[in-house]
Amino acid sequence: MTDNIRERASWIARNVMPHEAAIRGWLRRNRVYDLDPDDVVQEMYARIVSLDSFDCVRDPKRYAFQVAHSIVVDHYRRARIVSIFSVGNVEELGLATQIG
Repeated sequence: MTDNIRERASWIARNVMPHEAAIRGWLRRNRVYDLDPDDVVQEMYARIVSLDSFDCVRDPKRYAFQVAHSIVVDHYRRARIVSIFSVGNVEELGLATQIG
């Protein structure tokens, strides 16, 4: 198990980490409200390390950028979701009503 962790860490150190500065630069230029670039980078590493295998990653730089982009897109999608909840009594909402 330890060898597998070391191999994964080594692969990420060689293939992804050299591009972190460029990814951070892209995140700063495309600033997303309420989304910290550090959080995106951390999530990017978490998603990459959780892959079953790195064999499918042909271009690690492009893959890392795509993962970061997907995280930003996921954030936008979640931000657009409107919470809907039921209220047993409309008066509990404290809304003023006007009858014309």
